[in-house]
Amino acid sequence: MGDLQSDIRAKIIAAAQKAIAELGVSHTTLQVIADGAANHLDVIKQNDNLCSINAGLTVDLTGQVASETIGHTPYSATGGQLDFVRGATASKGGKSFIALKSTSTKKDGTLTSRIVLNMTPGTVVTTPRSDVMYIVTEYGVADLYLRSVPDRVKAMISIAHPDFREELERQAYEAKLLIPACNPENL
Repeated sequence: MGDLQSDIRAKIIAAAQKAIAELGVSHTTLQVIADGAANHLDVIKQNDNLCSINAGLTVDLTGQVASETIGHTPYSATGGQLDFVRGATASKGGKSFIALKSTSTKKDGTLTSRIVLNMTPGTVVTTPRSDVMYIVTEYGVADLYLRSVPDRVKAMISIAHPDFREELERQAYEAKLLIPACNPENL
């Protein structure tokens, strides 16, 4: 991978299955390489100020990200999400963002929060909370990196759809993710 690392700086890298990569598609600013190489931490972290942007289907109040399934229903594959989240963290000046819409609408028209206390049973966690830096919704950015559980929960509630914030806060207290001692008036 040594030669590959020096060849990919200042290029847009498209990961592809090995068979496609072997076709030798290359350009001065675009290079297709096997995903095993493109998604390798040692390659990713060579890019200073790397900005990793990935999508999530749902995120729990502590910052666990599900991007593959909801329950046992698959929606996509990991796509290297965790590789790039960790690569951005290891990159000098790097940042990692997980973006999602704060709500989804069921077939019957019911609005539901995609920020939840608990994942639906069977849901695959794509990115563990310990690796997450930033979660982004249309309501803002939650900085979760190296934060305590109560701080994570408060940040996640702040970027949830306003119609769900009160309920999420109530659930967080009931689950003891937040305790009255965490409130500013009790410090």
